Amino acid sequence: MSFGAGDVTFKDVITSSGINYVIPRFQRAYSWNTDNAEDFYRDMAQDSEDFFVGSLVLNNQRSTIDNIVEIIDGQQRMITSTILLTAIRDSFLELELGDEAKEIQEEYIGKYSVRDHKTDYKLIPSDQLREWFEEYIQTFPKQEFPIPRNLNAEQKRVRDNYNHFFKEISSEISNLDLSNKRSQLYKILDRLLKMRVVKIEVSSESRAYEIFETVNARGADLTVADLLKNTIFKEVPKDARRGDIAKEKWKVILENLEGTGIDITTFVRYHWLSKKSFETKKNLYRKVKSDVTDWETFLEDLHRDSIVINALNNSDIRDLDLNLNDRAIKEINRSLRGINAVGTTQSYVLFIAIIRTYQSSGFNKIYKIFKTVENFTFFYHGICRGPANVVERFWNRKSRELIEIVDETNVRRKQAARNRWESELRQYLKDRMSETTFKEKFHSNLTYKNSTKARSLVRYLLTSINRDLDPEGFDETAVSIEHIMPQNPTKWGLTKNEIKSYVNLIGNLTLIHPDMNGRMGNKTLQEKIPVLQESQIKLNQELILLMGNEQEISIEESNQEELDMRTNNMIWNSEIIEKRSDILCEKALQIWKL
Repeated sequence: MSFGAGDVTFKDVITSSGINYVIPRFQRAYSWNTDNAEDFYRDMAQDSEDFFVGSLVLNNQRSTIDNIVEIIDGQQRMITSTILLTAIRDSFLELELGDEAKEIQEEYIGKYSVRDHKTDYKLIPSDQLREWFEEYIQTFPKQEFPIPRNLNAEQKRVRDNYNHFFKEISSEISNLDLSNKRSQLYKILDRLLKMRVVKIEVSSESRAYEIFETVNARGADLTVADLLKNTIFKEVPKDARRGDIAKEKWKVILENLEGTGIDITTFVRYHWLSKKSFETKKNLYRKVKSDVTDWETFLEDLHRDSIVINALNNSDIRDLDLNLNDRAIKEINRSLRGINAVGTTQSYVLFIAIIRTYQSSGFNKIYKIFKTVENFTFFYHGICRGPANVVERFWNRKSRELIEIVDETNVRRKQAARNRWESELRQYLKDRMSETTFKEKFHSNLTYKNSTKARSLVRYLLTSINRDLDPEGFDETAVSIEHIMPQNPTKWGLTKNEIKSYVNLIGNLTLIHPDMNGRMGNKTLQEKIPVLQESQIKLNQELILLMGNEQEISIEESNQEELDMRTNNMIWNSEIIEKRSDILCEKALQIWKL
């Protein structure tokens, strides 16, 4: 088994005759952001004579067969360098220096074959990025990038880094005449080509996997998930009959996690905690690697749980085939909407375990478990802002106990274990729900802010209280948050500075249908009251009673003169806002108790 290492320039690497550098299937996605790109460019500019960027680990096993060399470590720098080459090329082209641009394209990016009608690119990214990278980076002349909403996270990073490099180059040559602009562009190119790397070459795929893991064993650059991906792809190789199962499953897992806010490392840890012993993120890779013996089954389990995570995060478990009735599904989805409104996901560990063991554990009404966790999540995390690590081990322990319940074969002992499990769950969570802390934190942690999380929490509280007042309720997705006293209180004879201490408190907020929201705006209280009455939202009827000092007002039963008089006598000020905040707090304690 050959192994070699040497100090070379980037030009030595990229101009190796007939060689195509391929990023293999187990590599992570392109992850460098504009901060990384800026550091790369500035370091290159400041230290152009001896710019060292680290190691480049290559597997040349296929080089004598099809001219393919795999990049085992250093793919982030190779992709970034190609993006910079493209930006330099396009800077020449913008100056109408087409020959210079074409030279860079053919020497360092890819040469077009008239005979074969295709371009032989020096760098070939991994499958998920390859076609897009060719079309929008390597193709000459370059095409315009697609609109942002059509780009995934990896493509956006490539686009952003290209734009950053192009802007840096433009700034560097902006004050020069054409001749000096041309000279400066070549200087920038030379700085990149003189960049030095330590090239390490191996000639065995198994050795390549080992080198990849060894180089990154201390985790400076790679995440737990990157190392796990490397191991999975090594242990679940391509199959002539079934294809590349590892690559396909991993791709689907990433797709299921997209948009959930849960990264792959966190997901793998949630999966592990839902059935195995507690492990920190730091020690997770070592533990998984030492314990897992069947890597294909492990991958399949990850794939299945990624579907569950997606459903949990979307607050919709209908497609999980749990054989639940419509009422149970509706209740669970409602609880998930509440948990997701708080913005914490640690309880997903328990939910993954519940869903996995539901059919065999024998729990009849799992929606009650979800409701218990929902109430605790809002109380402990949403309002009291309790630390997650306090309950993280508890979710892990209760998840593993479910496996013990499944394994119990005696019917009576199994029922007793279920009852004990539910009772202990409720009691443990209840013991950590301090009513005193809740009252102290309620006013400060439930305020209107521009963040999505803060608004989601306010909406969740108000819709839940309204549902308690009126079980029939309304479409909870079709209401918006409304300030009773507006944030711009000019028509109320007040200034923003005068109301800033209480205008965004929960006591000053309510719900209104979007079509009525425009009729409220910054209007006076007397103009808002008829709209609140018309809304038919029970929460607003209670609100009007508070404005009128508990005197009910009815549009149907009052003549206009009496209605106007009663409306004009209503008041809404800081004292009433604080009073309503206290009322909502007491109501919340009743609703979210265990």
